[in-house]
Amino acid sequence: MSAKITIIHMNIQKTELTTLATVIAVVGLSASEALALEVIKVSERGRNVVYVKGATANQTVTLQGQGGTSPRAVLANSCGMIRISATQAQTLGNSVTVNGTAVSLANIPTLPSAACNGSTPPQITAFKDGSLNVYIPGYTANQAATVLLPTSGSRNAQANGCGFARFSEPTNATWNSTTSFTVGGTSYTFGTMTSQNYPPVCRNVGTTAAPTYVKYEPAN
Repeated sequence: MSAKITIIHMNIQKTELTTLATVIAVVGLSASEALALEVIKVSERGRNVVYVKGATANQTVTLQGQGGTSPRAVLANSCGMIRISATQAQTLGNSVTVNGTAVSLANIPTLPSAACNGSTPPQITAFKDGSLNVYIPGYTANQAATVLLPTSGSRNAQANGCGFARFSEPTNATWNSTTSFTVGGTSYTFGTMTSQNYPPVCRNVGTTAAPTYVKYEPAN
C-alpha cells in the first residue's frame, strides 16, 4: 500500500514525493501553476466531512450546498394539524418526514379552508390551502412535531498551508445522497463524490517565519 507526501516550502514551491517505504520519485511544481480543485468526502467520528484539495494556501474556499435536511419544531394547532409554509413546501417534493415517519405529499387536495371544527381537522390526511401552504393532521394538539426541512446556503473555509479546506456536516442537519455542492463553479453530488477512508493531513515541519508544510495522503 502506498501513500503520498507533498512538501510545500514557504508556500512558493511544491514537491511531491511518492513513497512505499522510501522515496522513489520527486516532482517539482511552481506555486503559480493553476491547481485543479479536488473534492472528497470522509467520515470523522460519525459525521460527514468534505475536503477541498488543491486550493492556494490561505485561500478562502466557498461551498454552496443544497439538498440536506434540518429538523424544525413545528407546533400543532388545537386540532392536531401542523402547517408548512408554501415557500418551504415548494422544496419538499413528494414527501416530508415528521416525527421520523415519511408523509406523502403526492397529489394532495386543495381545500378552501384550513379551519378546525372544534378539535376536528378538515380532513384526516395532508392537504393544502389556496395559498399552497401544506397542512398535516394527526399530531398532539398544541405540541411540537419534528419536521425535516431542506437546507441550503453557502459556507466559507480558509485553506491551510497545504491547500486543504475542510467543511463538516452541520450538527443540526444531515447531508444525504442527493445533497449537492458547488465548489469553484463545479457541481458535486454527495452520493457520488469520491470517498476516502482517511482525511488528508497537513503539518508545518518548518518554523512560523519560514514554514515548510508537509501534506500526507494516507493510503485509502
